[in-house]
Amino acid sequence: MTAAAVISSLPALDEAERLWSEAIDYRCRRYGFLDINGNDIKDEYIFHTRSIAATAAKIAAAAGLDAEKAHIVGLLHDYGKRQDEFRGGRFHGVDGYDAMNELGYSEVARICISHSFPVADFDIKNYPKFSEADLLYAKKILNNMVYDDYDYLIQFCDLLFEGLNMVGINARVRGIMSRYGLQFQNVAALWENGCRLKKYFDDKLGKDIYDFLGIKDEDTLA
Repeated sequence: MTAAAVISSLPALDEAERLWSEAIDYRCRRYGFLDINGNDIKDEYIFHTRSIAATAAKIAAAAGLDAEKAHIVGLLHDYGKRQDEFRGGRFHGVDGYDAMNELGYSEVARICISHSFPVADFDIKNYPKFSEADLLYAKKILNNMVYDDYDYLIQFCDLLFEGLNMVGINARVRGIMSRYGLQFQNVAALWENGCRLKKYFDDKLGKDIYDFLGIKDEDTLA
């Protein structure tokens, strides 16, 4: 891959900031920034995406990855939430994937979809809130994708923030279960992947990543 191709597949930092801001404005104008229960979650979205961007960059710098790339893909990983996926919009992973590819930002596009699926060959029954068409489309995309360190990094960082707090994996998984109506047995892959990713980045950094990030010990998922 040429240097020009790499540059064109990832927005510059100022362009990423512009896209992030425009997505929030679009969501607010068209739908309001509400969750499935009608609660305003704009502040949570801002906290979530900015925190993931900053945390991904911090881990990347310590792990020998590109910190600026990590920041950009972290900031835009939920770009698809410019649509209200619970009120007639597409699943945010596939909306973000298509939108970023249309802009030529394929490195962001892959993160938009890969961050939601710890297992590429997932069971669509485990995602009951979303349309079968969107999920089958996601499976088709993921079948041609091999996850890399940036996919793993954003998947991991996405498991560290719930509401307006940095949390451990167990607390985040509980929140996802509640929000998306998943059954306990159906999130085993998500939880197991979180634990696997924690060990992966523990090993990359040569230290406990919870200590590195200042996350306190947590109770068990059960």
